[in-house]
Amino acid sequence: MTLNHFKILFRIIIVSLYAITVECAPTVVIGNTTFIGSQKTQDVEFFGGIPFAEAPVGNLRLMPPVPRLFNSSTRAGIFNATNFGPSCIQTSLPVDEISEDCLRVNIFKPSNSVVKGSTSLLPVMIWFYGGGFIVGTSSRYDGTPLVARSVARGTPTIVVSVNYRLGPLGFPRGDDVAQKFEEGSSLLNLGLQDTIAAIEWVKQNIEAFGGDPDKITGFGESAGAFALEAMVSIMESTGGIPVLSPSSPQANEVWNNFTSVIPSCQNKLENTVDCLRSLTTPEIIQAFNNAGLFFNASGMDWIPVIDGPGGLLPNLPSTLRPKEGVVDAVLIGENLDEGTCDLTIQYLS
Repeated sequence: MTLNHFKILFRIIIVSLYAITVECAPTVVIGNTTFIGSQKTQDVEFFGGIPFAEAPVGNLRLMPPVPRLFNSSTRAGIFNATNFGPSCIQTSLPVDEISEDCLRVNIFKPSNSVVKGSTSLLPVMIWFYGGGFIVGTSSRYDGTPLVARSVARGTPTIVVSVNYRLGPLGFPRGDDVAQKFEEGSSLLNLGLQDTIAAIEWVKQNIEAFGGDPDKITGFGESAGAFALEAMVSIMESTGGIPVLSPSSPQANEVWNNFTSVIPSCQNKLENTVDCLRSLTTPEIIQAFNNAGLFFNASGMDWIPVIDGPGGLLPNLPSTLRPKEGVVDAVLIGENLDEGTCDLTIQYLS
């Protein structure tokens, strides 16, 4: 057998092994796309890194999320959903990968063998991570134990985790940003818009994974919990995390501190949005690092802002809440040893 024959045979064996692996892996079909997941345990399947929105790069940077559709003929084919997707751009931290193409969902579901024969759709829980709206990623949270526990107690549940944009890319502010918003550009509270887009994607597609789109519970901690509070307008204006005007002195200060470390944007303070859209992703990452954008335990610079009439948060949430309330039930809990995360961050900084 010649060397070339051996190489061809080796490639055939590799392709055959891959085909066997794919055949044994859990799959879900949405439109013309087949999603290949992985078997986490005997009772839990995983489908990760599925885009719920187009990559917010170029002209889509600092813009509302554009839904990613998989029922279009242009999306036909196989999608490898065996791993988490990249984390959103943030100051360098021990995360696996960062990218602007980070608007992804991860789905942990009971194995088909667990729910075999059942015609009932399963309840769904969507997790929103914390990190002061400046750091964080869904890949830090493995939903496998939670799903496994739900199976063990006879109440099988699907767990979904999502990413949302952070810092200046998720919560831009300042006079230039506020002016463009007044002119019709919906570029405020983009991180919150991402969470809403993720929920909409789940509602539209979770049935393919065996989930009930009418039985969705959102849960999160720290900034993730605040995002949920903002979405249901139940947060009081006194106490908790404040909500600021996008053109307040504090908002302008943190925005100018960020754009001033970008050489090509230093002389364009009246047109920072267009300048930021012209940058490459490595330049954006470098700007995050140069500006020292990090979680600050004593204050939160990149929180959601009041975006006025027609916006996501037109006024203080406390003034938006009707007297009769807006939700049926709110669950409040706590995390064991959550403060250890803050200690780690302080040492890293």
